[in-house]
Amino acid sequence: MKNAKNVENFIRSIFEVYGLNYGEYFSAFTADDEKVELPMVMDGALDMAMVSRAAEILGEDVEDLLTLNSKKAAKWQIKFPYIEYKQAFEDACNRAYYRNDYDTIRLMEVIWDVECPRRAMRFDDKAVTERLRSLLKEYNKFAPGTFHDGATIKHLRIHTAAFCHFAELEQMMASFFEMIERTRGLFFKALGQNLDAEEIKEYNILVSVLGIRDRCIPKKGSLHYSMLRKLAPIYKAEKRTDFFDYVMLDPAKDIAPWRCSEFVLNRDMVQDYVNVFPGAKKAMREYALLVTQFHCSFAWSDAAPLSYTSADDNPICEIGKMMQHMRLCEAYGGLEPTSIYVPKTVEEIGTDGVYADILNQLAGPVAKGGVTAPGGLLEKPLDIPKFMSRISTLGGNRYE
Repeated sequence: MKNAKNVENFIRSIFEVYGLNYGEYFSAFTADDEKVELPMVMDGALDMAMVSRAAEILGEDVEDLLTLNSKKAAKWQIKFPYIEYKQAFEDACNRAYYRNDYDTIRLMEVIWDVECPRRAMRFDDKAVTERLRSLLKEYNKFAPGTFHDGATIKHLRIHTAAFCHFAELEQMMASFFEMIERTRGLFFKALGQNLDAEEIKEYNILVSVLGIRDRCIPKKGSLHYSMLRKLAPIYKAEKRTDFFDYVMLDPAKDIAPWRCSEFVLNRDMVQDYVNVFPGAKKAMREYALLVTQFHCSFAWSDAAPLSYTSADDNPICEIGKMMQHMRLCEAYGGLEPTSIYVPKTVEEIGTDGVYADILNQLAGPVAKGGVTAPGGLLEKPLDIPKFMSRISTLGGNRYE
């Protein structure tokens, strides 16, 4: 076995290659309720239980991880090009959004292993701010109080969007849909018989990369083979034939391909993607709007202080509201924020306006040319017995 720390670094590097969050699987809360990552090496010794869990998540053999077998570790990246294309796609999106120094910044981040501050979208901040003030003055005529005469705009945040071009989008998405179909095939095969060792590893890496979760209890995490075997009797008893009646994809794994013009121009691809992520239509509409507008949020210098009133009996919801209040206080200096959309000029929109119109149509009603969003199991009345059968089988409660 190689040096313990080298093994941990090797495992972490594979997580990064596959776009997986190490801390999602290996973390704990401190006495101060702070979530921290758990190291695999303590006092020079490797935690073999964590290594075994990592092997399951990554679809690898424990021995290959312990011997730093990089050739074996790369096999899924070769078999499923989507894994490698993902980062290239993100880079293309970022180049479209950030200023021309993006590539230089990324190089510095890789060399120094730090996150460098990035200057946002290529637009004239001063010109947008002037138009913002003019628009607020105009709105003040029929909505008094919109413009605060004599006050200054503080903590201004300008957010917008742009379409990128990615020549390999078709290959990336073809690999993505191939991964979905392969996972579907292995899932149903596992309901009838045990998968062999290689099939188990393949199923596990697909589940990790795609974020496959049980649709009823997604909080329980990825539906790796060990969990699938426990739930198999329940799935078989339900006798459903649609893969997505059993599972869902973690929304955090959604790569938002509508940011790419090539995606927008391929209606069939858009429909296939919405079939997998039904919530994509809403996100597509929001993106089309953001491409043609600047979303400006700020606080007037004379704005009222942000106040918080407790009115929720649910402790989980209450905590969420408190955290949101704290984030707003930090972002806007404790002042009540204001949000408004400022339309872009024709020059600022450029050719993106054409793609925004198409995307808006695809995300609209079916009767007006929109793609169809399938109904999901969670949109139906809650089936308590189904939820409870899964929870009791796995142990614990749904929110663990």
